Amino acid sequence: MPRFGVVGVLIVLLLLQPISNVEILPPDEVHRTSKNSGVDLSATDVSIRYSNPSDESQYKMFSSNHPILGFDRPESLFVVDTVNSTPMDIEVTVRNNGNTPSGIITLQMLVLHNEYERFELANRSVTMNSLSANGQGTATFNNVYVNYSGNHTLVVTPSFQGVDDNPSNDALNRHYTVANFYFTCTSLVGWNAGPYWGTSTDTALSMGQSCHIGQGQSGSYTNNLQTDLMTPIWDMSDIVSSPTRTNGLTFFYAGSAQQNDAMKVYAFDNQGNWDELATIAGTVGATLSNWQTISNNNMGHTTPLIPADATTHFHSNSRFKFTFSSDSSGTDIGYWFDDFVIVYDQSARTEEYNLDVSGVFTDGSIPGSWGKVRLELTNTGNISDSLVPSVTNLPNDWNVAFSFPSGAGVNPNTGVRLLPGESRQIDVKLQPSPNASVGFVPLTFMATSIQNPSFSVQEQMQFQVSADRIPHIHVPEVKPKCAPGSSCAFYVEVENIGQATDVFDLQVAPKSMDQGWNANLAFDQSSSIRLIPNQIQSVKFVMTVPSGETPDKTGDFWFTMIAQNDTSRTTTEAIVIQASMISNAEIDLNIDSSQLTMLSAGERIEITYTLTNLASRQDSFDLSVDFIPAIGWLVEAEQRPPIVINPGASASFYIALTAPNNAQANDMAPEIKPVLTSIRSGMQYEGPSYNNIMIETLYDVGIEILSSESELKPGGTTTIELEVTNYGNGPTSVSINLIDAPSSWTYSLRLDGVILEAPTLDLGVSYAGSDVEQVEILLFVPMTEAGGEFHSVTIGVEPEGQDLQLDNNEVQVDMITGRINFPELNGSPLDYHAMVGSTVTINGTVMNVGNALESSMDVGFELSTSPPTNDVVAFMTAGIGGPTSESGEVLTFPMGPGTSKLLFIDVMIGDDVPLNTRIVVTMFVEGGLNEEGDVIRFEHQNLITVDQQRKIEMQLSESKNNTIDTIGEVWLNLTSLSTQTEDITYSFTYPENWQMMCDGTLIANDETVNASLPYARNTEAFKDIRCEIQRLGGPYIGDVVLTASTIDEVIQFSDTRNYEFEKPAAEEGFFSKNINGPTLIAVGIGVLILIAILFIARKQRNTPVEEETFISGPPISQQTIVQTVPTQATVEVVTEAATETSTPPLPDGGLPDGWSMEQWIHYGQQYLDRLGK
Repeated sequence: MPRFGVVGVLIVLLLLQPISNVEILPPDEVHRTSKNSGVDLSATDVSIRYSNPSDESQYKMFSSNHPILGFDRPESLFVVDTVNSTPMDIEVTVRNNGNTPSGIITLQMLVLHNEYERFELANRSVTMNSLSANGQGTATFNNVYVNYSGNHTLVVTPSFQGVDDNPSNDALNRHYTVANFYFTCTSLVGWNAGPYWGTSTDTALSMGQSCHIGQGQSGSYTNNLQTDLMTPIWDMSDIVSSPTRTNGLTFFYAGSAQQNDAMKVYAFDNQGNWDELATIAGTVGATLSNWQTISNNNMGHTTPLIPADATTHFHSNSRFKFTFSSDSSGTDIGYWFDDFVIVYDQSARTEEYNLDVSGVFTDGSIPGSWGKVRLELTNTGNISDSLVPSVTNLPNDWNVAFSFPSGAGVNPNTGVRLLPGESRQIDVKLQPSPNASVGFVPLTFMATSIQNPSFSVQEQMQFQVSADRIPHIHVPEVKPKCAPGSSCAFYVEVENIGQATDVFDLQVAPKSMDQGWNANLAFDQSSSIRLIPNQIQSVKFVMTVPSGETPDKTGDFWFTMIAQNDTSRTTTEAIVIQASMISNAEIDLNIDSSQLTMLSAGERIEITYTLTNLASRQDSFDLSVDFIPAIGWLVEAEQRPPIVINPGASASFYIALTAPNNAQANDMAPEIKPVLTSIRSGMQYEGPSYNNIMIETLYDVGIEILSSESELKPGGTTTIELEVTNYGNGPTSVSINLIDAPSSWTYSLRLDGVILEAPTLDLGVSYAGSDVEQVEILLFVPMTEAGGEFHSVTIGVEPEGQDLQLDNNEVQVDMITGRINFPELNGSPLDYHAMVGSTVTINGTVMNVGNALESSMDVGFELSTSPPTNDVVAFMTAGIGGPTSESGEVLTFPMGPGTSKLLFIDVMIGDDVPLNTRIVVTMFVEGGLNEEGDVIRFEHQNLITVDQQRKIEMQLSESKNNTIDTIGEVWLNLTSLSTQTEDITYSFTYPENWQMMCDGTLIANDETVNASLPYARNTEAFKDIRCEIQRLGGPYIGDVVLTASTIDEVIQFSDTRNYEFEKPAAEEGFFSKNINGPTLIAVGIGVLILIAILFIARKQRNTPVEEETFISGPPISQQTIVQTVPTQATVEVVTEAATETSTPPLPDGGLPDGWSMEQWIHYGQQYLDRLGK
């Protein structure tokens, strides 16, 4: 049957098989005895098979599942029960040997690792139906996984709700061996196959292929062959240490080899050597279907495994090989092997270990005593373990011990043994140092696995060091003294050197005192005293010495302190008292106390005193000095033995003072006062004080350059950063100077961004932190300084007084003068007012104020008008007779350092420019570079306001070309659009014997008449003059010529009109007909009247007219407009007859760039004048 058909049938049968099966045995097989419950359950048999048919087909040959279809293998000939991490179905047979039905049965299955006390690899439960008396049934555990290879134990235990009559037969135990590796030769990928090694289908067990050395059943290997088949490298370092069962490998093999030819199995050890494990030689069987395997006795068992050494053969680079060798005597078909299996006991992985640590209680202690912290350890992992306790951060001077609550200590070699799920309590006993601080101390408890040292658990715990009270008596170093016949008070210092506040009882008892001596607490001293930790208090006593007692005689008493809250805390000391003598002494200062003593920093001086003993006995004195400490000052009494002086004698001593090394000027030494204490009487004597010692001033300053620019900036500011330090002992004012610098150079100081008025700084002293100042010197070098020159800039600093060290008073830096191209543009600051039709000239000056040649100085201008107009033309001329440019164009020329050039901008304002037009002229220059490397540009603007004009309209009415009978009429109309009052003169020229009368005034021939047109803002001024023409005689036809102009003759006007009078008819002569006597008389009178009138009229004409009456004349059909041109040009009057305008001659090169012919006609002459032509 095909393989997949068999597999399908097996799957169907597995699906149809019931989970449990109950079978009733024959009655004669029932064992009847008296039981408590009548139920006696026992697991009697186990059947193991692979859950998946594919796994079964691959692994069944060397597995315990039996029988195997098509393979005649003894039932007991197997190596493993399963393969690592392969699901298995385990069927268990359970029997009820009792006489009572069992009820529902719970069946528990455990797989335990043999190398550990308790390591559950699998833990499963299923239920079964009730078993009747003497009945049996089966239950199946499906898909049981074990992910550890090795030799394990399977335990199956049935139970029910009652009590089993015979618990000893309940559990079934059997081996449960798990292969780590099971290879069926389906592929040699990853293996190293030498010559003649490969896979073969000639014969096989599991998967249709086997591993073969040779050339198949129809071929043979060769003579003198040495070839290997090596497994991949496997990491098998997780093997347990010293396993109790066989660990090794096995396989099935078949085939044949000639004598002296063999296949050997080797293992690669951890030293890099190949160790021989087994040898296959000769003929295995009659046919290739005769498969054999290995059989060994090892560790008390018969096993098909070839043993391998657990220490040397299982490591991180484990490897096995099959080596075939032949000689030259002959060949054969070779060997086949299949179902290559490796079994070794894997050690538990770290994830199997777990521990829970929880605190139960803590019992603190005082320093030096034992306390404890009780912890509960619970094994929450899957494996039994032994744990060694420790405290990781135990202070150096603490002690620790571990024990069980029973008092038994924890053995550090075996630790605390815990099964999975088990809990045990331990005590961490702690003894703090006697000097330990009071309070909670954080500690870290750690439990480390003995089986797996890499596994440990830490738990934080708090241990309280309780406060203690410790009384301490400071025994006086100097015996308290009292003169004979006196009672004297004295003090003894006491202290609580513990950490807890307490009240201490004070007790006094005599120890050794003669009669009349007494010592006790003073009446105002309480018999108990409260002391906080480290507090020192004085206890007052009173001693009495009887009269006549010998000086220096002593007695002593007991002084005891007892803590009220812990009476075990007590201390007792013996206090010695002494009878003293009566001293009398005098101390004198050997210098005048008002005398000033000067000291330098660090200097030492001795002030001398004299001591005189005025007592009747020899006395000795201890010397000390009373002073208020000052920082840095050292005050010492003379180091000497006690001063012993006979009665009436004197001795000298001194007090030494040493000034601090950093003493500052005018610092005063502390006031000193010698104190002499009589050793024999205890009496003290104080000498005169002295406080007139002063530190003298020392000057020492230094200067250092912190940073500086690389070059000097002519015309700009060059910054040098300095650090000035006062090394002297007092504040001082320092001056900073440039040394040997050119007189044209100037400088200033900048401190914290503020420029100082004078180059001086105030420096403090080092202890105040004001002895150092960082200051910037701003050096101003004139633009006239030539570029590229090297200068050594020397900067010096001087204190107020004589400097002690001059070598650090000057610094020097070498700098080069920078090359500066810097333009300057100067223009008129004024705004201009211009007249329509005029020309305005704006002047400016461009300079190169730098110290280097500017090869391309660009100048130009821009012009704008408001409102916009095209009747404004301007051009710039650089220098007299120099090049010109229009608005927006640039003139470029070189300029040497310090040179300048005049600029002229001629703005020509056309006649049609509206009044109040604003013309902005922006003159600019570009050249040089600034600090950012950009071209420097300066601009200057001027405003031209066109707010003036001269414009007068003069109109003379036309003649009607009719013959005049007697009187002709003409109108002269004057209109002013000027921005000023216009005074006009006019006159008429007419034929002889004609006469004219204008506005009622007779005007003589060529007589000048004045007229005024006053200016009014935004208003036209006008005047109409009516004139009559009369022929008195002379020609009948003639021209009347009007000539008019402004007073300054800027505007002129002339016009001519032709008149014709009607001639009379022919008749007799006048005199022949009319002249007679009366007529002559009348004519004479008329002449006289005419002369009088003319005289009066002339007189009136020379008198200013205050007001004029304007007579509106007739409309004028044609107008002639007269406008002004610039005053320096020729005034041109436009009349009806067109006059030719003279055109200036063109330059040799033709019109200038940008000029039109119309501009040349009007402004060309000015251009030529500018060029000097």
